[in-house]
Amino acid sequence: TKSYPKNIDEVYETILFHGDELRGIKKIISCTPQGMVADLSSAPSPKKWILDPMRSKWIGDPLVLDSAFQMATIWCFEEAGLVSLPTYSASYRQYRNDFPETGVTAIFEINQTTDHKIVGDFTFLDSENVIVACLLGYEAVMYPSLSEAFQTKSTGSSSR
Repeated sequence: TKSYPKNIDEVYETILFHGDELRGIKKIISCTPQGMVADLSSAPSPKKWILDPMRSKWIGDPLVLDSAFQMATIWCFEEAGLVSLPTYSASYRQYRNDFPETGVTAIFEINQTTDHKIVGDFTFLDSENVIVACLLGYEAVMYPSLSEAFQTKSTGSSSR
């Protein structure tokens, strides 16, 4: 597999629009036309993000899932020159009560691409390479106008 040449700070500054709290991609291991592999951080406890959370632990990990969608955007940028936003997922299955606190490795496999859409599957692995969860049939749209929307952050036109 081909290693990824950009460092994470560069990715968040030039491709993505996420603020510090949603910078969940720790390291991009590889990016090829077939997909991407990256190490992702787990979310802090719900009380760090929610004033009065209903639970003390997440059921599904919101930072891991958002970071997976970020991976798809990076893949689209590198392979098609466009950013993307999620539109659909066929299924999500989690095989344990919670995600490891140390994070996971996410494998994104591309199944289909068109000029304006990608379809792929995510597999999330723990440090022992045991499957934590799978998100299948992920779809995202790619349009040139999305790149302009992503860039409003850097021009100061957006509040976040």
